[in-house]
Amino acid sequence: MNERLALNGYNPVDFVLTDLWPDIKAWEKISKRSEHISYIEQPVDATKSRRLAKKGTKECRIFNLCFHHFKDDAAEKVLASAVQSTDAFM
Repeated sequence: MNERLALNGYNPVDFVLTDLWPDIKAWEKISKRSEHISYIEQPVDATKSRRLAKKGTKECRIFNLCFHHFKDDAAEKVLASAVQSTDAFM
């Protein structure tokens, strides 16, 4: 994605990996692939999430292959948190 952005004159996008049960060993390997991938070692509860983007930048929260784990009440809280604390979510 960042290669395509650079070809079109755009700045790179930073990705921050978070989870309630972080897989630090896997994330260490992933983050070595790019200076634009980092992770938070401590558990992050998506129902109570806070803004993670650097000051002055936009934040898009992406839920990748995880939403089926949430029961309806938790899913509502996850979506409410995303709406309240981010610029966009997918």
